[in-house]
Amino acid sequence: MIDLDALPLGQAIAAVVDRLLRLRRGEQVELQSGSDISPVWREMNELSPGGYWFVSLEEGPGRWRMRVTRRQAES
Repeated sequence: MIDLDALPLGQAIAAVVDRLLRLRRGEQVELQSGSDISPVWREMNELSPGGYWFVSLEEGPGRWRMRVTRRQAES
């Protein structure tokens, strides 16, 4: 689990994207934050279109949670 709120402001998205890019195929991680985490999804979709599954687990207003899984095969 990665809590974006625990990361330095202004560096959280870049740090999470870096971590997600290092996931092995089939590996997954849960992201959580007190604010919208859709910027992570948008950044990952630009860097690796179709390479990850994103499942929203909770969509605010006080808490956002998302499960991210690296796909077995790049599409």
